[in-house]
Amino acid sequence: MTLRRPNFLQRWLGEHLRVCVAAFGRQWRDPVGTLLTSLVIGITLALPTGLHLLVENLRTAAGGLNETRNITVFLKDGISESDGRALSTSLGKRAEIATVAYTSRDQALKDFRARTDLGAVLDALETNPLPASISITPRTEEDAASLALLAKDLRGRDSVERVLLDDTWSQRLSGALAVASRLALLLAVALGIAAVLAMGNTIRLDIESRREEIVVMKLIGAPPGFIRRPFLYAGLWYGLSGGVFAILAVYIARYALTAPVNHLVALYEGAFSLRGPDPQTLAVVLGAGAVLGLAGAWLAVSRHLGRVEQR
Repeated sequence: MTLRRPNFLQRWLGEHLRVCVAAFGRQWRDPVGTLLTSLVIGITLALPTGLHLLVENLRTAAGGLNETRNITVFLKDGISESDGRALSTSLGKRAEIATVAYTSRDQALKDFRARTDLGAVLDALETNPLPASISITPRTEEDAASLALLAKDLRGRDSVERVLLDDTWSQRLSGALAVASRLALLLAVALGIAAVLAMGNTIRLDIESRREEIVVMKLIGAPPGFIRRPFLYAGLWYGLSGGVFAILAVYIARYALTAPVNHLVALYEGAFSLRGPDPQTLAVVLGAGAVLGLAGAWLAVSRHLGRVEQR
């Protein structure tokens, strides 16, 4: 009976698995140092992730910017109700318009009386001062430029007195959310650089503590990849554990904010629930932690491993 020697791929995978498990074991035996280093990466990932989720929740709470982009068309006083309704019907057939609602002058007066306490003031007037109007809701796929063209076309009609495009607050909110998203990206880059440097310092200390072992491996002819591999896997484990801490921090923050957010939404009679990270976001956080850990370890190994033999 002859024993089959494992092929190159099996030996390569087995060696990497052995080093990976050994690196995890070394960190497990040093829980305090591992916790501190992982918390640095965790905070680095938790802050931009939390800001990103805040922006996404604000977008959801806004109910969709497209819903607030209504157009109100005020008709001239000389336009009869039949002509106004005919105009409303023709506008409702346009492809870029989802719904239209015509409000006559009499209905506008009734609505004004119901919503305010100024009925006595209106009674003192000889005629109804409120104009007829058409409320237009555009389709959700229409952008700001298309809405501006639609409003311009409506203003050019002889029967139209004034056109109001209610998109000012939508544009302001959209701009604020865009700034917040860019801020989250800049924060992630800045904290990522800080985490890489912190990880590099941790791996540098690990290299110094194993200096004699590294010198012996170099003397017996160990290749650079063999010497470098344990430190890279150590950085990988630091990064993954940091990603786990970041996810826990985000969920803790969500749990802490759920009650006050629900109370605030109830005051405005809304129906909004604070959302946590989705599976794609969780995967990105873990992946980013692994990349930061590997980058810091590679930086430290490239800089300090070659100096060990020179001392």
